[in-house]
Amino acid sequence: GSGSGLDSTVVDAVRDLVGGTPQDVSTVRENVVAPPNPDNFDATLFIKSIVPFEGYNGAISGEMPGVTYASKDTTTFYQVIPGTQVEFTVDFWNDVRPPAETAQVFRARIIVMGNGVARLDERMVYIVVPPEGDV
Repeated sequence: GSGSGLDSTVVDAVRDLVGGTPQDVSTVRENVVAPPNPDNFDATLFIKSIVPFEGYNGAISGEMPGVTYASKDTTTFYQVIPGTQVEFTVDFWNDVRPPAETAQVFRARIIVMGNGVARLDERMVYIVVPPEGDV
């Protein structure tokens, strides 16, 4: 059903449980379709990689199980402690869209996911392809 009959205490308890549990944090890419990009082009094709860089909990940074995060690889921070801010390095590259007569602006969204299911945060990114002849 709609969940409209759920007691607010239950909802708060679930929120506290999820908010207090270490999570694996990764990202997904999403093309913005409304309003559409020029020629309905999939702007996620400009995003070549999104790599975990660092996690910060207060003044403490780096891999520190139980304080920030347990480990990371090329896509994911593992066992991120609630309250830890994570930072990703994003690499954009245009090898997919030729320039036009005028500059083109494309939009995509990077979504930060907890345990692959919970949307923790998101950022809109804008990619500008300069016009022909511009460097």
